[in-house]
Formats: sequence, structure tokens, C-alpha cells
Amino acid sequence: VMGTKMKILGEFKGRKLQYSNVINSKSVELYYRVDYINYSLIEEFNYIKNDGQKICLQAMFTDDAGKHGEVIKLH
Repeated sequence: VMGTKMKILGEFKGRKLQYSNVINSKSVELYYRVDYINYSLIEEFNYIKNDGQKICLQAMFTDDAGKHGEVIKLH
């Protein structure tokens, strides 16, 4: 999977936290801009305190000149 991802997206360039959203005392959403050679993505993560899971990627969206189109939806 990672090999295919690298062929499509290109080399990883960097990641920057765009904003976070505190849902309640146990849940936080994090949104990052992730830059690759071929694409810029917005990645949405969800963290729920004490649920036994690590931070979970919820979705990835392309960022094409401010127009966000859904590429991958995991759930």
C-alpha cells in the first residue's frame, strides 16, 4: 500500500497543523496540511482519550487551490 501511495502522491515534503477542534474533555480532532511532490492533502485525525486506541486517521482530502475534494474516506 505504501509503495502505491508513494507512486501517486510523490515524495513527502512536510506536514503542518492547520487547526484543532476540541469536541469535549475526551475527544479532539486535528487537521493537518500534508505536502507531497504531486499533491497537497488535508488529513483529519481523531483522538479519543482512554479508548485504548492510538490517534486514528479519519479522512484525507486533496487541497487543489482551495477546492477540497474527497479522495479517501476510511469510515
